[in-house]
Amino acid sequence: MTAEAIIVTLVITIVGAFVVRGLIWCARYLRRRKRVFLSAPMSEDPKTYEVFRSKIMEIFHALKAAGYDCHSAISSLPNPNNFEQSASNTRDLFKKIRSSKHFILIYIDPTPTGSLVEAGYALAKKRNCIFITTPGSGISNQTSLPWILDGLDHVPQSRNHVRRLKFDTIDAAIAEFQRNAKGVMER
Repeated sequence: MTAEAIIVTLVITIVGAFVVRGLIWCARYLRRRKRVFLSAPMSEDPKTYEVFRSKIMEIFHALKAAGYDCHSAISSLPNPNNFEQSASNTRDLFKKIRSSKHFILIYIDPTPTGSLVEAGYALAKKRNCIFITTPGSGISNQTSLPWILDGLDHVPQSRNHVRRLKFDTIDAAIAEFQRNAKGVMER
């Protein structure tokens, strides 16, 4: 084999490796573009949890029907007593937030919850965040979001990736997702 043939073979191999890496990156990017992490507070009261979970699952299924790859801790927990707090669960949740393009927080009742930590992590990772609220007892009496998240959609550094959607009821939010999930996600 001549020196020229060796050089051509090396160049083709190197270019081929870059092409393959580029294709893998594109596939990961395209998959991530449709990933959604859906976060919602989980009540410890089984009756309250069951009703709220069924409403969250309606949004979850509307997103799936619209072609989104959706993850939510609440989707895999039919009963709040099955939740196991561990470092590996926390790592898994954060990994799923990192691998998602979108983060949705459904926060209709002012309550201390791990969902707020998840929202902070999604903000730090610059995920497209959508905060869904209903009228509540927040600082401005127009939202149930904590004050630091309340006006974040108006802060210049976060304006491009944070939106707050206000609905009169959770049922109105469900109806909007069922009617036009892609429109809600891409506004």
